[in-house]
Amino acid sequence: MTDIHHIGVRVADIEKTVSVLTRAFGVEIRYDTTARSPRLRRIAYAMFGNCRLELIEDPEDPPAGNEQAVLDHIAIGTSDIVPAMRDLASAGFESLDDHPRVAAFGNQVAAYDRDTFSGIKLHLVRERERKEP
Repeated sequence: MTDIHHIGVRVADIEKTVSVLTRAFGVEIRYDTTARSPRLRRIAYAMFGNCRLELIEDPEDPPAGNEQAVLDHIAIGTSDIVPAMRDLASAGFESLDDHPRVAAFGNQVAAYDRDTFSGIKLHLVRERERKEP
């Protein structure tokens, strides 16, 4: 449980952000197509070589003021999320989720409040297993 899975960034305009990232860095963009809460309007991953940038466009929780983008969370990857949650609990960290929940791209996620990790919202992520064709 030491790899950063992704960094979540709330953006005002996902298409504008995607355009800038693809023009500047030529990154692949993957849009989330899984249906979840109607609250989150759009999510996409910008696929950098060693990390993903999760772009979150949420009309109910846009970046403050004139900001175009703000840090939302850092997600740590794990191969087995339930034991990872137990390890963090035994170290005194409380998850906002009693059990892992299914989130963007069908991944399992457990969230931790900003107060738990010195002002940074943290997610544990177990990536959904993908079946090869």
